[in-house]
Amino acid sequence: WWATPAQAVTSDINELLATDAFIRAVVHETDLEENMNQGSGVVSETINEVRKSIWIAPLGENQIQINAANENAQVAYQITNAVLSNFVQWQVNAQRTEGEAAQTFFSELITVYEADLEIAREKLRTYLTENPPPLRGDRTEIEQLELERLQGRLALLSRRKSFGRHAVVAAF
Repeated sequence: WWATPAQAVTSDINELLATDAFIRAVVHETDLEENMNQGSGVVSETINEVRKSIWIAPLGENQIQINAANENAQVAYQITNAVLSNFVQWQVNAQRTEGEAAQTFFSELITVYEADLEIAREKLRTYLTENPPPLRGDRTEIEQLELERLQGRLALLSRRKSFGRHAVVAAF
């Protein structure tokens, strides 16, 4: 099932319109804000009336139409603009949250990478301590292969840690 960008945004806005918090933010940007200090009954009535007065429709694949009806044309205009501005702010906040989550994920991943790198360094040190270079000649072929394997592992983990650090910067 595929939705056009306009259909996806329309769906997102309609979901937000179902929440009192979003409608409250819309009302805050209109002349109806003065009703919000007149008791819980008036607040509920204002929120319900504003919610009922808004409808969204996709126009083609990439555009939407935001509509609002009110007996005062100025208030209808304010509602329409407030829906759009609050939706944009919601998107910005959602992107920020996703970026913060990505940054946290990569920061935690770097901690794991650093631990793996330290283990690899310790294994290389231990191997070199237990298998010092011969006084004469070269290491045996098996020793040389093991040394190269440990050095390769260390280089790989070092690159992986470096990549993780770059990912944290990119996520932020």
